[in-house]
Amino acid sequence: AAGLALGATVPGVAYLNLGTSMVMGVASDAYVTDAAFRTLAGVPTGTYTLETVLNAAAYLASWVRERFGGGADLEAAAAEVPPGAEGLLVLPYWNAAQTPYWDPLARGAVVGWHGRHTPAHLYRAVLEGVAFELALHVEHLERATGRRVAQLRAVGGGARSPLWVRIVADVVQRPVRVCSAGEVSAAGAARIAHAYLGADTPADPPGHDVDPDPAAPYPPVAAVHRRLYPALREVFADLVATQPSGA
Repeated sequence: AAGLALGATVPGVAYLNLGTSMVMGVASDAYVTDAAFRTLAGVPTGTYTLETVLNAAAYLASWVRERFGGGADLEAAAAEVPPGAEGLLVLPYWNAAQTPYWDPLARGAVVGWHGRHTPAHLYRAVLEGVAFELALHVEHLERATGRRVAQLRAVGGGARSPLWVRIVADVVQRPVRVCSAGEVSAAGAARIAHAYLGADTPADPPGHDVDPDPAAPYPPVAAVHRRLYPALREVFADLVATQPSGA
């Protein structure tokens, strides 16, 4: 419903819910499956939604604020940390790994600690880690469907963070339209009802656009981040095996 309200029913447009979990999806006229996404029933009837998912997004940002303190001050401090968090990387699998790995044994990891790092570095690394995962999702989705994601339309609590939206746009190198005001899912449900009554329901949601900075220095950091899960996959499984409960 939120995707419908955001206009993510046309080629090239994806909805992005940067909430407790992060989900990103596109519309499809055909039923297709791939490890890159989960296939859901779409709207209108007879269409499908191809959706990627990360179970710890704003949840993880809130977790850091609650455990390390700082609140809004932590976000402001993180904005002063340079891109790449001075070599600190976060693999945001606090709640296992979903697309494209589907690994229930995966766990979170923080790599690159140095004496100069502060809670602000950790917070920025969390925001960047989620964005690196989104870039991975977009890449795999585009490869599986053969269609480019030209624009992300973002909602959710994380979309109200200018810092996080800027990081997402710069890491993924896609424009992001921030549509975080209002009850987007409810608006989508209303559009569904309207459609069944025979009314035309175009969706051009209000918001503001954040364009990526092509000079953002993320590609080398993203390349290192991409290596973390493959390097740690067996370590995660062995670590879980050491726990009596298997948790």
